[in-house]
Amino acid sequence: MKNKALFVGKFQPFHKGHLHAIKYILANFQEIIIVIGSSNKRNTFENPFSFEERMDMIKKSGVDCKIISVKDVEDDMKWVKSIIKGVKFNAAITGNDWVKRCFLNSGYRVIEPDFLEPEKYNGSKIREMMARNDENWKKLVPEGTLEVLEKINITERFKI
Repeated sequence: MKNKALFVGKFQPFHKGHLHAIKYILANFQEIIIVIGSSNKRNTFENPFSFEERMDMIKKSGVDCKIISVKDVEDDMKWVKSIIKGVKFNAAITGNDWVKRCFLNSGYRVIEPDFLEPEKYNGSKIREMMARNDENWKKLVPEGTLEVLEKINITERFKI
C-alpha cells in the first residue's frame, strides 16, 4: 500500500493554513485524501459553505487529490467508520482534538501537521472578519478560495 494520509477538516473556508498543511503532508506521504467534515451542514455561521463550495475552494487552490465527504453523526465510532469504509490509509492528519480522539480510539495513527500560524489562519476568525466586512480576510485565503467566495457573493451571505 502507498503511504497515504487522510487530512480531516471542515475547511470553512479553505485557507492558507490548510494549504501549508497539505504541503507538509505531501512532503511526508505519497498520497493525500482530504475528508471534508460536516458535509451535511451549510448556511450557518459555523458552517456557511456547502460541501461542493468547499471542494471547489480546495481544487481551485491547486490541490489535486481525492476528496470525500463525511456527515456529522452523534456516535464517534460510526463517524470514523463512515470515513474509512473503502479507504485505505496509514495516518489521519488533523489539528482538531475531537477528530484526534475519534481516530486514536479506533486504533489509527494520528499526526498533527505543521500548521502555519494557527492563531492567524483560523476558520472561525476568518468567518468573523467576513461578517464584519473586514477585507483583510482576503489575505488569509488562497486565490482559488477567493475566486469561489467572490463568485458566491460572500458579503451577501454574511449580512445580518
